[in-house]
Amino acid sequence: MSEIDKLLEQIIERFEESDWESGDKGEQGERSKTEDRKKAEEMRKLSMEKLGETLKRKGEEDGGATPRKRASGSETIVYLREKAERDFDLKKEEMETGKRDQAQQLQMFQYMQQELQQQQQQQQQQMQLRHQQQQLQTQLLMTLIVWFQNISIPPPLMVNGNS
Repeated sequence: MSEIDKLLEQIIERFEESDWESGDKGEQGERSKTEDRKKAEEMRKLSMEKLGETLKRKGEEDGGATPRKRASGSETIVYLREKAERDFDLKKEEMETGKRDQAQQLQMFQYMQQELQQQQQQQQQQMQLRHQQQQLQTQLLMTLIVWFQNISIPPPLMVNGNS
């Protein structure tokens, strides 16, 4: 028996002696003795409880919420290892996503560059066609001018006898 148990029993005995000396031997005295004894035993149990047991009991009384246990060193290492693996996987995925995005941007840039070159070629062809059309029109006009000069056209007739 521990020292606390001995002291609690002494306290209970003194209470019993004081009740007996006061002459209170009726039913009420017996009930109070048993109640006091139960209370004392309960107090002794509570005082002897370990901290973990107390927390567990209080958790059960409060609705089943048990307190968290403290993680051991190996659990901490396992947690840190898993966290590092998750972080590594996340970084790896981010890098792959970045590479895919860069590849898509490069393809888009190349596509736009090709489109721009095609537009420039079309504009160049259109300019060449306009130039050719202008040259043809100029040649036609020159041919017409020469043709009209070679044709002798009588001078216009004057009406009203002026000429």
